[in-house]
Amino acid sequence: MKKLPFLLVFLFILDFVSSKAQSSWTRLSGSPQENTLNCIRKIPGTNKLIAVGEGSTVMISEDAGQNWQLILNPAGRDNYYICKGVCFIDDTTGFINGGKESILKTIDGGLSWDLKFIGNTIYEGKYFYEIEFTNRLNGFAVGDDGQLFKTTDTGESWHTIPSGVSFGLGLIEFADTITGFIAGACDSILLKTSDGGNNWSLIDFPSGLPKLEITSIHFISDSVGFISGFSSDNTLIFKTTDKGITWMQVHSSGLQGAGEFVFFDELSGFYTLPTPVMYSSVIISTNDGGNTWTETWPTSLSWLDTYSTFTFDENIAFSVGKFGALNKSTNQGLSWDPLEIKIFSGNVSTVQFLNPDEGFAVSDVSGGGVAQSVLMKTNDGGLSWNRIDKFYFYKGVFNFLNSDTGFLASYSWNTSINKTTNGGNTWTGIGTGFNFMPNTIKFYDHNNGLLGGNGNMIITSDGGITWHAVTIASIFNYDFKDIEYRSADTVFAVSGDWSQHVMLKSIDGGNNWTEVLIDYSGGANDIFFVNDNTAFLALNNTILKSIDGGNTWAPTTINNPNPIYFKSIHFPTPEIGYAVGRGQFENMFKTTDGGNTWNPIVTTVTSNLNSVYFSTSENGLVFGNNGVMLKTTTGGITAMEKPVQKPEEAYFEVFPNPVTDVVNIKLNRNFDHKGAEIIIMDMVGRKLKTVPIENYTTTLKLNLEHFSTGIYLFQYVSKIGFLDSKKVIVH
Repeated sequence: MKKLPFLLVFLFILDFVSSKAQSSWTRLSGSPQENTLNCIRKIPGTNKLIAVGEGSTVMISEDAGQNWQLILNPAGRDNYYICKGVCFIDDTTGFINGGKESILKTIDGGLSWDLKFIGNTIYEGKYFYEIEFTNRLNGFAVGDDGQLFKTTDTGESWHTIPSGVSFGLGLIEFADTITGFIAGACDSILLKTSDGGNNWSLIDFPSGLPKLEITSIHFISDSVGFISGFSSDNTLIFKTTDKGITWMQVHSSGLQGAGEFVFFDELSGFYTLPTPVMYSSVIISTNDGGNTWTETWPTSLSWLDTYSTFTFDENIAFSVGKFGALNKSTNQGLSWDPLEIKIFSGNVSTVQFLNPDEGFAVSDVSGGGVAQSVLMKTNDGGLSWNRIDKFYFYKGVFNFLNSDTGFLASYSWNTSINKTTNGGNTWTGIGTGFNFMPNTIKFYDHNNGLLGGNGNMIITSDGGITWHAVTIASIFNYDFKDIEYRSADTVFAVSGDWSQHVMLKSIDGGNNWTEVLIDYSGGANDIFFVNDNTAFLALNNTILKSIDGGNTWAPTTINNPNPIYFKSIHFPTPEIGYAVGRGQFENMFKTTDGGNTWNPIVTTVTSNLNSVYFSTSENGLVFGNNGVMLKTTTGGITAMEKPVQKPEEAYFEVFPNPVTDVVNIKLNRNFDHKGAEIIIMDMVGRKLKTVPIENYTTTLKLNLEHFSTGIYLFQYVSKIGFLDSKKVIVH
């Protein structure tokens, strides 16, 4: 098997990523998940749907899309992995093509995956775009830079075939087992095979096809097929009845877009045409085998909702798209209904709670064509939200002094302020006279406030009516991310510009600033004061702690070797705190010793997390990219997810990790292991192996060479129940 290209630490927690498994988090933002979905297909021979997408996401439905089983990080891929497409050849065997020119395989219907091929690239944005099998043994994959690969052993191994081109190859389609076509980023050349893919030839566009950028190829029989493409802002559809030797135009839409053909039978089908100009998707339908086509404009179908479409039966079709969009049609695509309703349609960037019930959040809007943000308010602890701004703004930040008075800074051609004194019912616009993108705004009282952003900080002393620049004694161009008042005079600000000096301090209310020297190179996103003496900084891979009011700082212990860019910190009590961010695998950490040590906890989401708020040590909310919002009432863990913070408290150790064949289990001599056992489970929660343990004090050896590539849970269970668990990587 191929070696995994990363090291994933085993976590001292029990982790179920199946939607059916026990979880300490409730998803308030919409179900089943929030990552962009790039492909949806029906698993042949079953009534199961499978969809894959960004954030290392795989999801399976057994009930026509009503409920989904979520499977994250297939074959141990990290949170940044992008599943571009999925292809099944029978009810159990399927493939994912994705980032870093990778191919994953499943033999159990998508519940577990192995890495079968990965290209020689460090770039996540280098893809295999499509996989096509002509029979059970022989398949092909096409991708960037003219990449063409073939398998002759049901995808166990893949070898390159010279394509003769260097442009990206995005589409492969066979009319039958012999004749096939490949199209890519060229408006005049196709690749064609007439021997089942053993040899491919470069051909000019055949008769009837003008120069155009081909966006979809689909054959509904051995002879009849369709091509779509656009030229001069016009999407055209062509039909062949002779295996692609000649083509004739059958439709011209007058709009440009890249869609996909789906057919219910040889007569009925449609082509999805997402149109960025109109911010919607057009459904171009046929009922006569593609000789004529009719355009309809479903009112509920955004141009971001149709990244992929597929038919379920003779009437039902599904579409997937941006930020986890799921839509279903029961009348052959004429009308569509969303399967999930999201509270936040885009990234949630800034959150503030005045009390456990009343809070505010800024979120991007993803449905329209013009980038904008909205300010939302909750009065029930995040269960429901309502928009309270009455104006258009882009990339806004806000600060509320109380339920009535708040300030919202945004950038729309210039830096502007909107102020409300009645909880957002009405707003007054104020020009600042400055021009920069704001990142943070804080007010000490109704008059005195600061606004910071990219290379600028400005100050007001009259409630935001007038603003002027502050004085900063530095040669650096600070990108201010957070401001924290400690008194009317003492203020701290942190910067994310990756300079050595990530912090500034003012002792005159923010008019003049000096640098606080910190021996750390990297940008900061958040500063949080627990009390007058204790404070924390959220940085890249590090959390710093101060015990002298922010004058000096020292690193804390992060029990995790994987990269994470911390974005937000919150302490509901002096001892218990939470930190969230953008992580390769983990995206949330918890401390129970006053911030000296931090351990990862399971959120079952792979999206970047931007903000965290806990009203008590147990009750909290987490917000992040793609509109994700999670709630916990258990402090982020369950009784089955007991963190082990110190090595001497662990019941057992596992090494090496990752492991190829034999793993060692070393038992802690400080405990009585009589009657205990090690249970090995997969990430769907299935029990795979049980190893009884007597009163051993030595190291046990287990042979895992027959285990598929992936992540497994080693759970220590005694007579009194679950006590400890660790993640183990098999590669």
